[in-house]
Amino acid sequence: MSLPESVAGYRILSELGRGAEGVVYLAESSDGLNKRVALKCFASAARFAHELEAYRRLEALRADATLGNLAEVLAAGELPGGGGFLALPYLPGGSLADRVKQAGPLAPEEARQIARQLLAGLEQLHAAGLCHRDVKPHNVLLDAQGQARLGDFGLSRDRDRSLSQGGTPAFSAPEQWVLDEADEPTPRSGVAIDVYGAGATLYYLLTARSPLPGAPDV
Repeated sequence: MSLPESVAGYRILSELGRGAEGVVYLAESSDGLNKRVALKCFASAARFAHELEAYRRLEALRADATLGNLAEVLAAGELPGGGGFLALPYLPGGSLADRVKQAGPLAPEEARQIARQLLAGLEQLHAAGLCHRDVKPHNVLLDAQGQARLGDFGLSRDRDRSLSQGGTPAFSAPEQWVLDEADEPTPRSGVAIDVYGAGATLYYLLTARSPLPGAPDV
């Protein structure tokens, strides 16, 4: 499949990944600065609007605090064919999942340092009134200095709202999948779910496997 030459004024360099929500490109600005970004393009206008709203709530908090362990959005807009795009800083370190697949389990001290950064990011996210609901190694990115940043807020919800099922089974808290007598999802607290996801991610960093081997991990 050939790549588009440009999207929303950004020159497309390569494809970084694609999934149910859309596709992520490595791109650079066409303003003469040639700044590299990860351009996340959404096929669904609703999914785009949902994730953009999460970033906007974080930006309101960013004015009063340093949110160094959360991804930020540089630009956003609608796409001509429907959906929308988010321009995010390109983090060359890839995800924690990439790191472990390439190098194997991390040394305990490095894993502890990353876990502290991840928990700091979750504290910042919860302070903005949001819970992530899909904390996993694939959604934690590393910048050029090795600093961890939590991203992908597509499943985020209000922190104190009752929640339904969601997330990635291999890294999800068991209570996310509990059913009542009518086989309906039983709502659970988002904050507790995020803490479990952080613990499951730390387990993966130290062992190179999820707490539930064989369960879907993406």
